[in-house]
Amino acid sequence: NTWQLSKQVPTSQAISEARLDYWSGPDARDATLEQLRSTVTVTGRDSEHLTLPRKRTPGATMARRSEALRTNSAQNATTTFKCCYRLLPPSTLLYDPPSPSHDLTILFAWYGASDAHIAKYLSHHLILFPHTRLLLIKHPATHVLSRSRSQAALAPALSLIAGLPPPASENDHRLRLHVFSNGDAATLHRLLALLGPAALPPHVAVFDSCPAPFRFRRTHGALATGLPWPLAPVLYLLLAIYWLLNLPLRRSSSLDRAAAVLNEERVTATELRRTYVYSADDKMVGWKDVEAHADEAAAGGLDVRRERFVGSGHVAHARIDSARYWKVVTETFKKAA
Repeated sequence: NTWQLSKQVPTSQAISEARLDYWSGPDARDATLEQLRSTVTVTGRDSEHLTLPRKRTPGATMARRSEALRTNSAQNATTTFKCCYRLLPPSTLLYDPPSPSHDLTILFAWYGASDAHIAKYLSHHLILFPHTRLLLIKHPATHVLSRSRSQAALAPALSLIAGLPPPASENDHRLRLHVFSNGDAATLHRLLALLGPAALPPHVAVFDSCPAPFRFRRTHGALATGLPWPLAPVLYLLLAIYWLLNLPLRRSSSLDRAAAVLNEERVTATELRRTYVYSADDKMVGWKDVEAHADEAAAGGLDVRRERFVGSGHVAHARIDSARYWKVVTETFKKAA
């Protein structure tokens, strides 16, 4: 299977032209959100009949790529469409296809994720679910420090969720959640708080490397990622103060509260399926904590799937086994027959 994703950046934007070629498996190399905001054309087999391809073959020549693309195009009906990314509030991006379905996927990117890494997940969603609206909510450090900025980034999600029509049947859904890491489990918790007493509409969810309660060393490791080394001790001190202030009062942390809320009946009553993707090699979120959360959800009657990867680090499971990862996502997000 050969995919080709090309884009043309408007000349008014100070962005150089870029081209992303997918060969034997999607791989958004060197992509950025700014690049993906421009007009995109995707050519390939109908997504409903997509078989996830193998990883890119190293050393494949351009001639072989071109020949395979011509052969594939001749043998398979192709789907070509254009999509536009729109920047909403800071740190929020909406993909609105020209012929959208009535479905919505919300991707909660992990704390401090780079645009290039996020773009890889966006491109896979675009290929697998080309007619689904896709809302990206990033999680920069400013969201940790400013509640108002965090809430502003969630405003589009509230509006889009409110506008979703009812699903076609009681066993179907319109909303898909792809949540990465503990920080964005907490972001989902804030979204639920902003919804107030209203429950989420029928939905399905994939939790990647989350949720788990607050663990001092693991949380420090997650927050310190990407910080200049002189700031790491400062962060350690701040976390220690936070922990010492809450311990005597027996107050739970935001991560503890988020993990608890996500298993409350208010959430699970309208959740059709939930998949946990995790690894014992994750240094930032403990696999036993994730499995304990999954066990609690299953005990409450939720349809739970556990996908434990081997050898993958934090939010890096797709890098270890892309085919397995996206097969899991596709099966979780599938519509009712």
